[in-house]
Amino acid sequence: MPAHRGHLVQSLPPSGSTLRFDESGELLKNYLIEHDIALLLVGYVMDLAASGEVLPRRQDLPEGRFVSGAAIRDIKFSTDRRCDWQIYGSSLGWKEDWDLSAESRQTSRLFVVSHPWLTLQHPDPCCLRLLELRDALTKQHADTHDFVFLDFASLSQIDQMNPEYNPKKPDGGLPEGHPALRTEEETRLFHSAMRDMDKLFASSMSHVIILSEFHDVSKLTGVVVNKRSYVERGWCRVEFYIANLFGRIANADDAPELHETSSSPLSIKRLVTSKELTFSSKPDVEVALNLYGRCYYASKYRDITKAIRNGSAAEHEEGILGALDSLAYNVGLEIISALHAMGCVQPFAGRIAQQFIGTRPDNLGYNEVLAALMSAKGDAGAVTSLCAKLERRPNPEVAELLVDTISQIAAETDSNAVAGLLQALDQDFFTTWVRQRMVRTLGKVARPGDRAVVEGLLKIVEQGLQEEEEEDNPKPIPKGVVKKPRAKLPERVCVDEIAEVSTRMDAVELLGDISDPQDNVVILTLRRVMQGKQPAMRTSATSALQKIFGR
Repeated sequence: MPAHRGHLVQSLPPSGSTLRFDESGELLKNYLIEHDIALLLVGYVMDLAASGEVLPRRQDLPEGRFVSGAAIRDIKFSTDRRCDWQIYGSSLGWKEDWDLSAESRQTSRLFVVSHPWLTLQHPDPCCLRLLELRDALTKQHADTHDFVFLDFASLSQIDQMNPEYNPKKPDGGLPEGHPALRTEEETRLFHSAMRDMDKLFASSMSHVIILSEFHDVSKLTGVVVNKRSYVERGWCRVEFYIANLFGRIANADDAPELHETSSSPLSIKRLVTSKELTFSSKPDVEVALNLYGRCYYASKYRDITKAIRNGSAAEHEEGILGALDSLAYNVGLEIISALHAMGCVQPFAGRIAQQFIGTRPDNLGYNEVLAALMSAKGDAGAVTSLCAKLERRPNPEVAELLVDTISQIAAETDSNAVAGLLQALDQDFFTTWVRQRMVRTLGKVARPGDRAVVEGLLKIVEQGLQEEEEEDNPKPIPKGVVKKPRAKLPERVCVDEIAEVSTRMDAVELLGDISDPQDNVVILTLRRVMQGKQPAMRTSATSALQKIFGR
């Protein structure tokens, strides 16, 4: 065991034991599933340590020794240090007959490992870290049914130990599709997972194990050895601080000693600048500091809220933005409440819209958030954030919420809202009900004569005209083919058709509100609608033309 033990927790600000995040474990599960993260079975980790085998990367894990994807949804994670199942024997070795089905699972713990890589190419080429992990898991009374997150084996990696990999060349000098490289999708998932890594170290379901022993592997050849200790590694320090703020460190007695008395984001930036704290990749610096910042400022939310109510919001902008990004949702709501009460929502409206509209299935606090955003009505940042969320193709319920919010907070003739809604309308992804809301919202924010809006509305109307023409002129039935009678449409389909017609009526009426009398394309289109089969559409077109020529 190393000499530097037992003082890190005492040198930090008081642990965030009252700051709880993800007490149900659902956000953690969503994170793990969304990023295709592999959770290793403790029994497998123990077998690796006993055999001396080198830890494989995520892509090379043997089947049956890990869980990933939708199977994670069925796991019942536990916050307890000791779990509530019957231990299957005294050995922690692998059980070949262990059933991964949902029916077999009882409560399991998830151990999240924070450790410094021993070399640039591989975190543990000599299995020294695995032995250290084995001892830590044994001390935690881990069972074969528990799980382990270990970055190299849980997230897709590049195989830099491959003999064909050349570290001096981009992508190791390997062609696209080489088995040593990540696929494009694996790369996307990896970087996305890194940006939200705090969910892993902060969740109430995580039991963080710190592995900080210094192992001298300087005699190894063919690899780049990293001789810096745990406390000198950027990611390690950030992971530790996050876990400590949320009270998730399982082996706090084995924590390494640090000498600084402050763990503020500013102090960490200074350590990075002075090179006392290092990251192996420069882009990781910003990612890691952003993760830690939102956790740190969440722990200080009472002080930040007090400062806002004392009229000092402008002086605490960094802290406010960090707290609004917090994983602890109730922290953000407290900050929003204080900003609204003091009438200083606008500088933060974009971040509020991004983080608190359509992000929770239960829409907790939506009315309070909406009231705050309406106090900053017309803020470009808020509208742009909501439109950006529409671009990501949310489910219908979230899409409706986003459009309804845009409708209430956008200013008249809001160009940002117009651009976002037109882009969304141009996609076939959204339901008819969402599209109808979009058209009606355009009616509130479009300015007269806006050519982009007119063309978008014409496209909707033209689609209806084409469908009518196809019904009037059906394609000839090939010889020998018997035409089947049209089946009765389900009620849902009929309702959708009604909504689609209603959407086109709204588009026609809006054309009447914003079109120029000299716009021959609009006039001809509306006259074609007047000759159509649907009485309601004919009435709307007649009304629209009267509006246009009445101006």
